[in-house]
Amino acid sequence: MIITATASRLSSNVSVLKKMILAGCDILRFNLSYGTVAEKIETIKTAQKTINELNSQTKILIDLPNSKIRLGGFPKKELLVKEGDRLILKSGDYSENPEEFISIQHPDIGNILYPEQQIVIDEGEIALKIISIHSKDTIECLVLNEGAIYPYKGLNWVGQQADHLQTIEKIKAEIIPQLVGLAPDIIACPYTNNEIIAQHYKEIIDNFNWPEKPKMAVKIETPAGVENIELISEYADIIILERGNLGIAGDFAKVGVYQNHIINYCKKIRKPIFISTQILESVINGFLPQRSEISDLTNLVLMGVNGIVLCHETGVSMRPVYSIATAKKIISEAEKYKHTLSNLL
Repeated sequence: MIITATASRLSSNVSVLKKMILAGCDILRFNLSYGTVAEKIETIKTAQKTINELNSQTKILIDLPNSKIRLGGFPKKELLVKEGDRLILKSGDYSENPEEFISIQHPDIGNILYPEQQIVIDEGEIALKIISIHSKDTIECLVLNEGAIYPYKGLNWVGQQADHLQTIEKIKAEIIPQLVGLAPDIIACPYTNNEIIAQHYKEIIDNFNWPEKPKMAVKIETPAGVENIELISEYADIIILERGNLGIAGDFAKVGVYQNHIINYCKKIRKPIFISTQILESVINGFLPQRSEISDLTNLVLMGVNGIVLCHETGVSMRPVYSIATAKKIISEAEKYKHTLSNLL
């Protein structure tokens, strides 16, 4: 099984990069939804140089930015909140003091949200309820559960609309031209909900003069993407099932059903399938992974899944190498068991 690891905030540290690669990272993922493209390009160049120095076969995956509305930045690594806390959210890119207000990277946020509406941060870690609209760019929210809020995380709510085709055109004009010279191995295309979006991504990738054309991975992140998988898959080299966003965009109780359906379909058409998000998040802070995570990862191996994508496990964690090594150990045991079963049959 292939292990894809999201490059962490530590990834500019060559020592950490080397350890991630040597621990068993097959693909390094760079997510352009965070930070600037220029910053990411420099980090990717550092990673490629490190890969070459190690004479490694580790590949580079670039995850294109999506059309999510996101929090802005703030100086703290995290803002700890408790149930019942009140937060002020303001349109803007940055807040010097998130306890005073947290910025949202969207103009006139007070015009698109309303009182009693619930907002979910990232993949469901924190939920907020809007209690007051102060102005066209300022709202007040009630925190519904204890946890941590991190800068630049995405916001989700029921009925949220996004113009994915407009985002794709922006990617074509402003981002892809900067990536061509990097010669990445894989380009991951977010929110591929239907064949029209898949076709647009395919045309963009095909029409640029790459040193070597990258493989195209489509990300299935919504129930619509699951429903349209047969048409979408025709344009893709790799399918990535993004469980985190799927559990927000659709009924979280159906995520397991969606996953089973996508895995079985990809096996049927012999298309590589990667499962992304919440693979081993308990080891971000814990020593041993939760037993449910061990069972989940083992079953992914036994079902014939081609790869996993570690997100927070390496992207947020201060010890990304441990997350990779833990995943490698579980996968190794599952593959040995699978080999034993095949010999018996």
